Amino acid sequence: MITALILEDEPKSMKMLESLLFSNFAQDLKIVATCNNITDAESAIYNLKPELLFLDIEVAGRTSFELLEKTVGYKYEVIFTTAFDHYALKAIKFSALDYLLKPIDEEELKIAVNKIKEKKKSAPDMDSIKLLIQQMKINEPTFSRISLPSVYGQEIVNINDIIRCDSEDHYTRFTLANKKKLLVSNTLKYYEDLLPQDKFFRIHNSHIVNIDHVIRITKEGYVLLSDDSTAEISRRKKDSFVQKISKG
Repeated sequence: MITALILEDEPKSMKMLESLLFSNFAQDLKIVATCNNITDAESAIYNLKPELLFLDIEVAGRTSFELLEKTVGYKYEVIFTTAFDHYALKAIKFSALDYLLKPIDEEELKIAVNKIKEKKKSAPDMDSIKLLIQQMKINEPTFSRISLPSVYGQEIVNINDIIRCDSEDHYTRFTLANKKKLLVSNTLKYYEDLLPQDKFFRIHNSHIVNIDHVIRITKEGYVLLSDDSTAEISRRKKDSFVQKISKG
């Protein structure tokens, strides 16, 4: 049984989330605290040590990131909830954490909670939460590090160290400057949208490359990268890629 805390300052949203959790996870999840402010949530974490936090991003004029910073010494999983698709969501994605947009979709809630259930056998990885706290303190539209969910856990990687990303069905294989390879459980399209477009370019349906690691473009229509690997450039992407390289 997973113990959970809900932080939400809108009574209707609170009741809706409680109802959805009860109807779908009555046998798997127990709500041990419902809070409408940061102070009460902090006290509940200290006293009850919940394993899962449902956190509204903006609560009574404050943000739940303050709560994370105060309680990061504890072990818990986090699912954010918010009515706004704003800057914070990008930081959450870079930290490989889950979020739900209000009004909460029941199927999306099931997916998010089931992920937590699957991870319950291992201790929560707080590195991603620490990364998120750092990202929010910087308060800039670009980020220097990203958390990648691999079979080994959450890998915190410097953006500049990513050489290439390659599609493998519904997964993405990252190749890093230290020659390490990571198979990550998100699609190439997901990372195309997330990674900074001034540094990364999708040259093919199967390949994204870091422009800073491009050595040359061959006559045969391939790109040579800093790790001596090559990747094919699609014909329709070649002109825009060459233009991008020349500007960089």
